[in-house]
Amino acid sequence: MICSLVSLLIPERYIALLGLAPLAIGIRQILSPEGEADSKPAAHGAFAVAGINIAAGGDNIGVYTPLFATAATETVALYGAVFAALTGALLWAAHRLVSHPTLSAPLRRYGPPLVPWVLIALGAWILAGFG
Repeated sequence: MICSLVSLLIPERYIALLGLAPLAIGIRQILSPEGEADSKPAAHGAFAVAGINIAAGGDNIGVYTPLFATAATETVALYGAVFAALTGALLWAAHRLVSHPTLSAPLRRYGPPLVPWVLIALGAWILAGFG
C-alpha cells in the first residue's frame, strides 16, 4: 500500500501502465527454465516464515502496487477488509487441502504452473484500465 501512495506522483493517465509489472513477472516465470526456479529455505515457526515472506516479497510489491494504485480509496479499504476476513478461512482451507490424501498431490503438481498465468491475467486486467 505504501508503493500505491508513491504512485500518486505518477500522472493518472499512466497509472494503468503499472500493470506491466505483474505481466512481466508472469512472462518471466513462464520463460525461465524449470531448473532455474528460486529455491527458498525451509522455515520453522511464525517469525521464520514471516521473515522469508518479507525477504521474497518483491513479486508481491510488483503485483499489488498497480492493483492498489488503480483502485479508488473505498476499493482499497474493501480489499483490506476482504483480505482480513478471508485470511483465516484461506489458511484453514489450505491446511485441509494439503493434508487431504487425494487432493494434495494434484495441488502440488498443478498449482505452481498456474501462478504465472494468474499474474499475466492480473496484469492484463490492470492494463485494460489504461486509456
